[in-house]
Amino acid sequence: MLDNRELHFLQILYTHLTGSHMMMMIALACRDAGLRFAGVHDSFWTHACDVDQMNEILRQKFGQYLKIYASSPLLESFQASYPALTFPPLPERGDFDLQ
Repeated sequence: MLDNRELHFLQILYTHLTGSHMMMMIALACRDAGLRFAGVHDSFWTHACDVDQMNEILRQKFGQYLKIYASSPLLESFQASYPALTFPPLPERGDFDLQ
């Protein structure tokens, strides 16, 4: 059984994993669009003349990111791996339109 420190560490790892995945999605899309890209954690930069185009990329990739991670594959994986444990229900989904 995991203690609180290990659970806290797993939460941090998962947060960084998903954040770095989103940053990579954005970086690749910027490269494909011919934009310069720089990023640290959840801060992204490009040349000032390309900000509007990067804004469109960010919105598109954020929608794709939410489709991937909002489907709760982590919870399903934990439930399959630890069938003897009971996990709290996920919060209700909001009405944010991913399109």
